Amino acid sequence: MAADLIILNGHLKTFDPARPRATALAITDGRITAVGDESDIRALAGSDTRMIDAQGGTVLPGFIESHIHLFSGAVELDLLNLAGISRTNDAARLIRQRAETDADAQILLAVGAEYGLLGGAPITRHALDEILPDRPMAVMAADHHTVWANTPALTLAGLLHGAGMPQGATVEMADDGTATGALFEFPAFMPLLAHMPTGGREYLGLTTGRDPDTAPDAAARANDKAAILRGLNHLAENGITSFHNMDGNLYQLQLLQELLDEGHFIARGEVPMHMLNTDPLDRLAETAEMGRYNSEWLWSRRVKLFADGVLDSGTALMCEPYPGSDAIGQQILSPRSHERAGDPRRCDGAPSLSTLRRLWRSAASARCL
Repeated sequence: MAADLIILNGHLKTFDPARPRATALAITDGRITAVGDESDIRALAGSDTRMIDAQGGTVLPGFIESHIHLFSGAVELDLLNLAGISRTNDAARLIRQRAETDADAQILLAVGAEYGLLGGAPITRHALDEILPDRPMAVMAADHHTVWANTPALTLAGLLHGAGMPQGATVEMADDGTATGALFEFPAFMPLLAHMPTGGREYLGLTTGRDPDTAPDAAARANDKAAILRGLNHLAENGITSFHNMDGNLYQLQLLQELLDEGHFIARGEVPMHMLNTDPLDRLAETAEMGRYNSEWLWSRRVKLFADGVLDSGTALMCEPYPGSDAIGQQILSPRSHERAGDPRRCDGAPSLSTLRRLWRSAASARCL
């Protein structure tokens, strides 16, 4: 049987101890069927075989990525990225430049920021007001667990004077009763993201695991699908051939399947069902519908849960208080019962293993419906 694709004149790294190097390979029906020297591989060509000259370039197996947020990451490709910026002057210059070129944005959002963005000084609404005082602007941390917003942005989102939040999320307040500008975890900054052109749909799989409350119209759906396609192409450009989404909802699965149906076989991927600690157990029945996506290119076979937050924002659960603070972080899953009451600052509040086991058993049962 002739090969569908042959790559020649390459520097192949096979990761096979028996033959770590080669110059050519053949692919048939989507699988590597032969690796060897050019003379051997050429013999597998047929009249319809596609031939690629690697021009001496390195050829590697595709990378299997282990933690990604495809939809939101794809949208963020078009946003201002502040990665590597650690001086106030540099941050101000880049934000002001983007404000000039993106004059119509209802809210200007920058991403990729480190917690030391302003040279180690606290990132507050007042500090951001000095950079851009007259229009809504926010900066998202690279870990996606914190957003800092200026005063117009907090006002637009209805957060300037605080707001009730679910466990694990916080609008940080100053002594004067107004928000400092720091918003911890997605429930706290979704009111801001709702004013983005996408309405924050790209973050729903991460924040709630649910589909949009209002079904996107044809134009919005097409824009969302185009964003995901850009994300898939970005993966391919960087050698990633398989991804594991770390957020998920049925909407993303549907968009990805539509892209496959249209012939965009770019990268294989998994989309989980995301369940919150506040969700009832019967929500796991959704895994039955999501689990129907079970092809070689797209599948949903797991449930994502959060146990606590992250170190950078001080929300990761610790056994001892953070330096200079009485806080030990935030536990998102319910603590297990103990025979005696312990110091709340002790490491007694571990996620309940019995709860986790019950969740997984329920998920397995739902998949069998």
